[in-house]
This record gives sequence, C-alpha cells and structure tokens, in this order.
Amino acid sequence: MSEARQEYLRTIIQRSRRSLKLAHRCLEMDDFQSASINAYSAAFHGMKALLELENVAASKHGRVIGEINRLFVKTGRFEKETSRIIDRLFRHRQIGSYDYEREISAEEAKLDVEDADCLLREFENLLRQQTQDGFFRASNAESDR
Repeated sequence: MSEARQEYLRTIIQRSRRSLKLAHRCLEMDDFQSASINAYSAAFHGMKALLELENVAASKHGRVIGEINRLFVKTGRFEKETSRIIDRLFRHRQIGSYDYEREISAEEAKLDVEDADCLLREFENLLRQQTQDGFFRASNAESDR
C-alpha cells in the first residue's frame, strides 16, 4: 500500500475519532440528538475507511452501509449484530437531524455512543491487521478523550 493511501486512511479515521469525541462531549452536555448524530458520523467514517481499504468507492450512506454488509457482515468478518447496530445508528442520525417530532432519549444516545466506540475499535483493529500500521489501535476512544 502506498504511503499516500495509508495517509488517506489515517485522515478518514482521524475524522471518525473526532466525531466520537464530539459524541462523548454531547452526552456530557445532555445533548442527546447531537450525541447520536456524531456517533453515527464516527461509524460512517470508519466504514468509509474500510471500504477504501477494499478499493470500493461509495459516498451515499445507503451504499456505504450496503457495501459494509456485503463485504464484511455477510462474509463473516463482522458479526450480524454489527449490521443491526449500524442500522440503529443511521435511524437515530435521521431522527436527530430531520425528525422534529421525536427526540433521542438519554439511554438511546448513550447506547449509540458506546456502540460507535466499539465499532470504531473493531474497524481500527481490522485496519491495523490489514495495513500493519500502528496508527490504528484498538483503544482509540479511551486514549483520545
């Protein structure tokens, strides 16, 4: 893998880490809508990095999720629960961004942030294995807060 491509993957994951950090801060401020939106954003950028690793170009949310399911869930690289978590994060992102009649509860937001944290660790583990790059680490959330 070229150094430029490796650096691009790092840039994507840095964006994911920033979104996760924001999600944690939003929880601390009881801003549950924003916490869920940022939790999904963290997962989305992590998914984009995985697709980049697989040389799959996708930018629309539905296609990114579909490709993750096709390449990683259906092949057994990730558990089926991963797909259910991603779907919930996406639904909550939609509610938080566009639904003015429904609110994300504190419990939902906390679960979203915890799950995004776990997903990002799982994604980074795979990136580290595939690239042999120490930048990607399992304990990203704990050390970046």
